[in-house]
Amino acid sequence: MIILPFAQMKPDDAALVGRKALSLSELAAAGFRVPEGYVVTSEAFAQFLAHNHLISAIEAELDKLNIQDIHSVEYASRIIKDMIVGGDWPEELMAGILQQFVHLNTRTVAVRSSVYSESGYSTAWAGELVTSLNIGMGSLPEQIKHCWASLYSARSLYHLYQRHVRLQDLSMAVIVQKMVSASVSGMTYTAHPVHRDPGQMVIEAVLGLG
Repeated sequence: MIILPFAQMKPDDAALVGRKALSLSELAAAGFRVPEGYVVTSEAFAQFLAHNHLISAIEAELDKLNIQDIHSVEYASRIIKDMIVGGDWPEELMAGILQQFVHLNTRTVAVRSSVYSESGYSTAWAGELVTSLNIGMGSLPEQIKHCWASLYSARSLYHLYQRHVRLQDLSMAVIVQKMVSASVSGMTYTAHPVHRDPGQMVIEAVLGLG
């Protein structure tokens, strides 16, 4: 599956849509007021990379990377991100993404990452990858590429290597979700994010957009 609306997701789609998207789908199905959206799946990302012959090129850059050398990490990150952002869209994939945008019946969307790992590590990605807000249809394809490319940012690569997580063990999808005019926004940690204490919940909130 290349593109999946929230309403069509099933529990065994986790590797396709990522943990975040699957959680949003489950919340919506349970009756919570989740803004409507769809997911450009990890399969779509793989198709994009194959279409642009980038899989082996990215692997070659990662093989040369020296995680102990900041310049090496930043150089590899810049090269890989440029390759992804500069890639061409397969026509069918582009058409499907824009068609689903039209079905949302909205002027703007939020573009968000959704990562999956068999190890469950994907639950620890808050703030690591790019989120873009108030994106119109014309700039949506470019913002999806920027979201994909953020998986290879210098910050992300350090984050992975420090935790001994291989990029090959991750799959990345992109959420395209109807933008709402928020008066208040925030996030709840169901366990303390620093102490990992399940007996403590932490809520962070601000006025306006997050």
